Amino acid sequence: MIQVIHRALDILELLGKEPQTPKTLAEISGSLNLNAGTCANIIKTLTTRSYIEKLDKQKAYTLGPLSYKLGGEEFYKKHLIDAAKEELEKLTKKINESTLLGILNGDARVSVVIAEGSNDLTVQSNRIKKAYGTATGRLLIAYLSDPELEKFIDKYGLPEPTHWKEVKSRKKLYEELNLIRTNNYSYHITDSQIIGIAVPVYIDVNVIASLGVYMPLFRYKNWKEGEILKMLHNTAKKISLKIN
Repeated sequence: MIQVIHRALDILELLGKEPQTPKTLAEISGSLNLNAGTCANIIKTLTTRSYIEKLDKQKAYTLGPLSYKLGGEEFYKKHLIDAAKEELEKLTKKINESTLLGILNGDARVSVVIAEGSNDLTVQSNRIKKAYGTATGRLLIAYLSDPELEKFIDKYGLPEPTHWKEVKSRKKLYEELNLIRTNNYSYHITDSQIIGIAVPVYIDVNVIASLGVYMPLFRYKNWKEGEILKMLHNTAKKISLKIN
């Protein structure tokens, strides 16, 4: 038997027993009677692969999106899912376009709730995408605190041209992110003429998720100016009220 695999599974099983309760490295290593250094190395690998998520502010760990992707994602960020699912379905029914609620995990935007429209041509978004390449991801990056943003850029670098072709320097990235914060929304038009629009979802004064809609650009142009954005903000407020 390969001992390190058993230890990795022990860690995942421990976190899975109480998925809504983050655990520190000391708690994990202590509960499993593991050497702290060995435990830290295993957790680092699992975090890199998104099977574990590190919560920097709490210096603790929970199961990551890929752990839930293996066996059902309904438990991932359960408080967000419970608050957002009904509201996303209402919004999607109203505009008949795909909507999603996204969170930031490393350099990826992870969709924890998705509601798809019923048009013949419906935009389908992958659950996990590079944050730089999506409206919802860019908004989440924009609302990081200054130290968190510095850390993010230092760790993941600037966007690749395929993800954000307008950004070619750190200065330009800051300008784009500041514009998102000023406007309180983000939008992105792909080369295939799909538009994504995203707004923040708050707990108190902190942005904890982004609410986005994706649709063909030609259908977006049929709406009155600002109408989609207004509905997004209204839905985001309803979700925030349910969480707070």
